[in-house]
Amino acid sequence: MKRKRFFLVMLLASATALMLMVAGPASPAPVEQEPGASADASCAKDPADAAAYTLQVGDVLGIDFRFTPEFNASPAIRPDGHVAMSGVGDVAAAGRTVRQLTCALEDAYRAFLRDPVISVSVQNFENPSFIVSGDVERPGKYDLRSQTTVTEAIAIAGGFRRSARRSGVYLFRRGLGGEMAAHVVDVKGMLEKGQLAQDITLQKDDMLFVPQSGFSRIERFIPVPGIGWFLSVP
Repeated sequence: MKRKRFFLVMLLASATALMLMVAGPASPAPVEQEPGASADASCAKDPADAAAYTLQVGDVLGIDFRFTPEFNASPAIRPDGHVAMSGVGDVAAAGRTVRQLTCALEDAYRAFLRDPVISVSVQNFENPSFIVSGDVERPGKYDLRSQTTVTEAIAIAGGFRRSARRSGVYLFRRGLGGEMAAHVVDVKGMLEKGQLAQDITLQKDDMLFVPQSGFSRIERFIPVPGIGWFLSVP
């Protein structure tokens, strides 16, 4: 009887061991996470390449999902620096490189897609620009194609009009917090004294305003003598 019970216990033990071998080790349950929550944490170790292009507000992107094309999108980076993506909401894009944004998107979509493969490209770049307004020959918006100073920008806009106040050109520049700061540039004095080192280099979205001189505002009210006036003088 004891021998029969021993063989029964051994048989049950062997069957249990065989079942465990077939089943293999238990896989850990996937960790639930909020979409996009780990994007910054996982991509923080991915340093920006100094030579890589940094995405800017207004850039139009092409975002392609290799295995789930239903998520493909071509969003433009909004003024707040984010892009809206289906399923994960807003993702920060401005200030990142293409590689960093790709990493952030893959982390965000990994919450519900298995091993997402995403490629990001820039389809349309937002050209940096500056504005020249006021008493210049051709006021308007111009592309900031290379390093450009205040005097060069005025020359691009056709130069000063005769009535312009050259000693008080206003340079308006937006700060990091969105506030607008004004600087007064004495272009006339700078050129007369040859102090070109003080010629400020423009930045993206700078605006120059050239006011009229005080004399030009009253000049139209000053009578201009005609030839008859000269003839009447004794």
